[in-house]
Amino acid sequence: MPLVHPVYDEIVEFFRRIIELRENHVDKLRKAVSVPAVDAGLLCERIREGVPFIDRQEIWPSVELVKPYFMSLADLFVQRSPEEVKAAYEVAGRKELFEGLIHDALNGDDTINESSPLLAFLARESVSPLLQVYAEPFAGRPELDAWEHGYCPACGDLPLIGVIHGEHGKKSLVCRSCRAWWPFLRIKCCYCGTEQQESISMLVVEGDDRYRVEMCKNCNMYLKVVDLRNSSGGFSPDLEDVTTLHLDIIARDKGYESPNILL
Repeated sequence: MPLVHPVYDEIVEFFRRIIELRENHVDKLRKAVSVPAVDAGLLCERIREGVPFIDRQEIWPSVELVKPYFMSLADLFVQRSPEEVKAAYEVAGRKELFEGLIHDALNGDDTINESSPLLAFLARESVSPLLQVYAEPFAGRPELDAWEHGYCPACGDLPLIGVIHGEHGKKSLVCRSCRAWWPFLRIKCCYCGTEQQESISMLVVEGDDRYRVEMCKNCNMYLKVVDLRNSSGGFSPDLEDVTTLHLDIIARDKGYESPNILL
């Protein structure tokens, strides 16, 4: 697990509660959802075409599978954002409006962030466990070695964080939606795809070589990467993201951007 700086104690504890809720909901979904078996031929075809193997249009969930998690998440934010939570409760109480919100979140519609950042977070986080359950059968499949893209081969979303792991220091990306892992080149931008070494720079904070920031001059985007080779214990991409907020600040001060904006 990551070392937690005292300044992060409160926010880390808050996100631990979210992670616990998510894990409990994932367990419930595993029992409630029938996930199709892996079709190896179709998987290889989609990998060749660069098409994510989860068709979001085909996994439209029953609202009853999503709503309990949505409401539990909203409850956590009552003290922090009472007005936004009140608005979220109102949306949840209107069936058609709530279904539309979840449908937009499932299909990656960025416009839902325009009305309320919290509502957008609740909606996207509510469908994340469902995507995770659908992505699990593909974990560790050797076919994924042929995937060359910076977006998730499972659900098509962008990475939350990068990971260096294994005896030979392989690099993988971790999806911000379904938490799937997939292999990726050590020197390559996951956003624009450039492999030019002169376009990609690495930032390492002195005295903390467990983490680094990969910054691409070609597209002005950055990705945080954690080295797990000398780590023991569990790994939580969400906690790693929270406990490295100082790296986000440094990268943004240098003019780089990331699609992963912590609420």
